[in-house]
Amino acid sequence: MTPADRFAIEPGTRADYRALARFHYRAGEPATIVRVLRAIDHERSLLGGVLVVSMPTLNGGWRELAWPGRYGRGDRRQQVRRINDELRCLSRVVIDPRVRGIGLAVRLVRAYLAE
Repeated sequence: MTPADRFAIEPGTRADYRALARFHYRAGEPATIVRVLRAIDHERSLLGGVLVVSMPTLNGGWRELAWPGRYGRGDRRQQVRRINDELRCLSRVVIDPRVRGIGLAVRLVRAYLAE
């Protein structure tokens, strides 16, 4: 069992994000939070990390590189609907400094991507 295995990955809340937000290099809360996952050690009541998922920005030139034609076709309303229906952004991964380096960020990202 690794140190990271002590932590359960489960749905979290904005309050979980806010509890660790001071440890992130970017100030301010993401504008469009749609989901939070948390890594918590229930035995020690220790919130070790959070992953925050947000809606994508509507003007992302990089999308054409990743998915040529997928999000640039049709009228603007159709483009926006497709972007909002199909895409999400990982806007924050924040780990408590006391448990950095044990693999919690990797576990959070993998748990989200597995869904």
